[in-house]
Amino acid sequence: MNKRQKKLLEECKECSWGKALKMKYDSIYFIPTRKKHDSGYNIIIVIGEVNDEKYIIDYCDVIDFESYYGEENPIRDLHIDCNNNVYHIWSNRQKLIPQHLVSNAVFSMDKLDSRKW
Repeated sequence: MNKRQKKLLEECKECSWGKALKMKYDSIYFIPTRKKHDSGYNIIIVIGEVNDEKYIIDYCDVIDFESYYGEENPIRDLHIDCNNNVYHIWSNRQKLIPQHLVSNAVFSMDKLDSRKW
């Protein structure tokens, strides 16, 4: 992505949280900023794309992914934060296992450790 494309993403219209939470996205973009959150980590702009329309849906310092594992309630088990334009991706319950590391990196996650609740 070149600087012009990044600038266009940063200038997308903002979507209200109420509307953003009801949508299902074809893809999402994360753009780190130089602004700091109260936590000390960089603020990340989150942009959602639906049918080629892009919307800014959040400004945050951590991105969490939830999984259901057959449970009724979701489990937040994958997290992303950014500090000085370095992304940190981790799980409190699982290990990240590389599956493919040529051209694109593919990781899977080991089985959920139910002892870490």
